[in-house]
Amino acid sequence: MLVVASGSAGAQEAKSPVDVLKKVWNGPEFDADDFAPEVYKKIPKELLVSILSEQRSIYGPAVDVAPTQDPHKFLVETKSYTIPTLLKQNKDGQLTGLLFRFALVKDVKHEDLLDHMKQQAPKQSFLLMQNDKVHAEHNSDDRLAVGSAFKLYVLDQLAQRVRDGDLSWQEKITLEQRHISYPGGTMQNEPVGKKFVLLDVARNMIEISDNTATDLLMDLVGQENVMLPGETSPALTTQQLFHLKADEKTAEAYRQAGPEERARILAALPAQLPPINKVSVPLTEGIEWYISNRELCKIVRKVKDIKGIFVNPGVAEPDNWVAYAYKGGSEIGVLNMTYALEDDDGNSWCFSTTWNDEQELNITYLLALVATLLESPASVQAALQ
Repeated sequence: MLVVASGSAGAQEAKSPVDVLKKVWNGPEFDADDFAPEVYKKIPKELLVSILSEQRSIYGPAVDVAPTQDPHKFLVETKSYTIPTLLKQNKDGQLTGLLFRFALVKDVKHEDLLDHMKQQAPKQSFLLMQNDKVHAEHNSDDRLAVGSAFKLYVLDQLAQRVRDGDLSWQEKITLEQRHISYPGGTMQNEPVGKKFVLLDVARNMIEISDNTATDLLMDLVGQENVMLPGETSPALTTQQLFHLKADEKTAEAYRQAGPEERARILAALPAQLPPINKVSVPLTEGIEWYISNRELCKIVRKVKDIKGIFVNPGVAEPDNWVAYAYKGGSEIGVLNMTYALEDDDGNSWCFSTTWNDEQELNITYLLALVATLLESPASVQAALQ
């Protein structure tokens, strides 16, 4: 959460940042003057209360708030998590900025992190590389379901078309009804017929995992060209995935079919999206995108230098890495996180990890495990001890 405002409040006794942060975190309410008036012009107090209440419900009440060497950075300590927090105050101690970073785990030592990751789901894999050297791996050649991480392959095809001169990052493309999919993302809310800059659509696909952007781009480059490693049929569009998840009989037919029959099944899918409640179900085996961590490291390193795309650092601490490229994917029972990172010494790192389960994963805890690993190059090195 990020709140930013400017200006100053009336004269009053300045509030300790530690005290005010612990107060607003623990709630359930806080005083109106804990935040500067300018904040409420952007975010109503009721929404702030709701956001802070959600943080508290996920991570628990703060048992301590600790300062750091950075005067604007504090550590909110709960029973199980540490939440790095950036805080700004005006001269009267009112909050003008508040940013909660991803939580870190407290129950696992760094040297035990990778082993602990293996224990969190029936199917688990990871690969950690530095400068082409494998430092740690677990089932890294197994092709597990990775959700939206497959969009790296769409990006790769798009970049190839730009390199070939067939497309330009600055050209405009048109959103059609056939591209509209369910979230993630926001482009499904845009009017059909609206034109978008190609680079912006690609950024939406990667940064916020926009499904409508993805299906638009797969249409643009040709779905038949988006082939995942080891597959004999093109990658599913997000719409097609939703249709198959909603129809068990058709999904089974698709699983059993060869490439030609699969193409016929997909061509016969209805134009209208299925009801959302029918697609919000756990991993449907065989109806997903299956890629190994080794293959994901290869593709993310291939596309990582495309400018203007990788603006979302995921759970990695961006202040501690020189450069980052991240794409993840999730649905009920699936989580993948794939990173290409560069440290101050010019070392290139790749970390890719996947969990699959028939039941819902503890996403909060898994994100915190990876955030703890990738907090800094030093934390990665500590995990390798």
